Parts: sequence; C-alpha cells; structure tokens
Amino acid sequence: RPLSQYTEQEVYVGGELAKREGKTLHYRVDGEVGIVDKALGQFRVHGDLDLNFRLWKDTVNLYARGYITNTLPSFYMRHYHSKHFMWDNDMDKEFRTRIEGELSIARWKTRLRAGVENIKNYTYFNQQATPEQKSGSLQVLSASLNQDFKLGIFHLDNEVTWQKSSDQTVLPLPDLSLYHNFYMQFK
Repeated sequence: RPLSQYTEQEVYVGGELAKREGKTLHYRVDGEVGIVDKALGQFRVHGDLDLNFRLWKDTVNLYARGYITNTLPSFYMRHYHSKHFMWDNDMDKEFRTRIEGELSIARWKTRLRAGVENIKNYTYFNQQATPEQKSGSLQVLSASLNQDFKLGIFHLDNEVTWQKSSDQTVLPLPDLSLYHNFYMQFK
C-alpha cells in the first residue's frame, strides 16, 4: 500500500485587548482568524472579565468567561492510516460557544461556578473506534462548588461538580463528580 502524503498549512492573525491594572475591574479579550489554506474560515475568540467588590468585611469576586470558536477537527481525526485502522474523513468545522460565571469569596474559601456550552458538529470516537461527527448541536450544562476547610495544620479541599450532556450516547458525562484532598501543612 503506498504511503499517503498530506500538506496542510494554517496561518492565523490575532490580537488581544486587556485591562489588567486596578482593583475593581479587569478584562481580557483575545482572538485569531485563519487566513491561509486549512485555516481559512476558522476563528477563536476568548474573553474573561472579573469584578471585585467589598461585601461587609469580605472581598467578593465575580468572574464571567466565554468563548466562541469555529475550528476544524484535528488532523488525525480527519486522516489516519495504520495497519488496523484507516480513515480519510471530510469533516465540517466544530462551532462551539460557552459562557460561564463564577462567584468567589477568598476569605470563606468558597467558589461557585456554572456554565453552558453549545457544540455544533461535535467530533467524537464512535463504538467502532473511528471518528464521527454528530449532525446538529449538543449542549453541556455544568455547575461546580469548591469549598476548602482549614483547622490548624489540617486542610480539606473539596470540589463537587454536576454536569449534563444533551446527548449521553455521543458525549457521556458522569452526573456527579467529587474531589476531596485531605492533607497536613506545616513548617
């Protein structure tokens, strides 16, 4: 069987707008757009914002994050040749949008985060272990609570995450994920 050769080039231009100084408001938006070959029509825009304010004797941080991307699946999701598997897939670009908010109070060691993502043309490995794209869109909802405790030298860090996919066959996610870390910290 002859070896296949592929030549792909991707050239992007991009930029960033940010405010990092000050105590109350910070933001950052960065983006890039493809201008050559396979990159043509691809783009990525990411942004985040944080607002910090006093609530009684505590400082509360509100964060907003989001992105919108339109990108081709990776090269090996589109082309792969080996002894046992071979595919050359003509795939559409994945279009993703996500928005997320977070409330954080450092003194309480508490963070509450929630987000929603919409994915069009999601690329995944199917039951035959080959790449496939879901026609249409799927959504992912998530919420997470981080609460850390400290008593002397003893620390207990906790994270509880709930998530739900609109299509559990294509993107199976556990409903609940728990993380706990118990440790001692001293000099």
